[in-house]
Amino acid sequence: MKSNLSLIKRTCITLSLSLLLICVSHEFTLAQRGGGGHGGGHGGGGGHVGGGGGQMRSSGARPSGGGMRPSGGGGQMRSSGARPGVGYRPGGGGYRPGGGYRPGGGGYHRPPNAYRPIGGRGGFYGHRPFIGYHRPFYSRSPYFWGGRYFYSYNPYFYHPYRPYFYGSFYHPLGFFLGSLAATAIIVNAADQQYYYDQGVYYQPRDNGYVAVAPSVGTHISTLPQGYATVNLGQSTFYYFAGIFYIDNGTDFEVVDAPAGAVVYDLPDGCTTVHAGNIDYYQFNNTLFQPISVNGTNAYEVVQAQDQQQEQQQ
Repeated sequence: MKSNLSLIKRTCITLSLSLLLICVSHEFTLAQRGGGGHGGGHGGGGGHVGGGGGQMRSSGARPSGGGMRPSGGGGQMRSSGARPGVGYRPGGGGYRPGGGYRPGGGGYHRPPNAYRPIGGRGGFYGHRPFIGYHRPFYSRSPYFWGGRYFYSYNPYFYHPYRPYFYGSFYHPLGFFLGSLAATAIIVNAADQQYYYDQGVYYQPRDNGYVAVAPSVGTHISTLPQGYATVNLGQSTFYYFAGIFYIDNGTDFEVVDAPAGAVVYDLPDGCTTVHAGNIDYYQFNNTLFQPISVNGTNAYEVVQAQDQQQEQQQ
């Protein structure tokens, strides 16, 4: 009888310990599943230019893509997910006009400085205004040369133009490809059609494709990776490789460069415009004035007006 009781006790103890181990193991598994981290941010910062100037900050990259694929694929809005590998791969190489420059040798980080220049309300100008537009107010007298007035919020500070290296995927204006990558999609403007891939626009030419500047009004569903945000007055712009966009609520639209916007990089292909004692850098009909923001080289979009236009206003 005592032997039986002792066996029953040992059996109960063994069962209790087994149940305890099962509970502990289950709790540990739930804790592991419930845990998790969060990814780090993307890119560098930028200088803050309020009122008259613009704030440029780095962004988390939205997924690339959008529009209609050349091979008949459907459009997609700002959804994530990989694009299918259909289409054509580049036929190797191509000509990069003007060479290229990689600042610092080990990559370039946009400065996280905060800067607010003297000035009033900035905004959008050009022939395609949108809601929130205000003609910029400049507290500084314009620079006059050659019958034109050049307006800027920041004083001129010369520094040499060095094209920014966005990555091997980026091709400057005039770059020729024999064929497009599988990720290229078709996007449309009012009177133009482009093949778009990672912030670069192409059009067919000479049995291949050449990189071109998009016309104002071109729409894309998602911004290219590495874009920067520029806050200008009450308006927000997005900048990548010399091109400015706005979020119109359904997609992103190419707009004229907003006067007063400050950016920290320019793409390959800019030309130098000599105006008396000042050198401006021009890209896609936009003039950029070299400036310094808290000791960091930067560029401000200049508003240029003919003397006759100035007298009419």
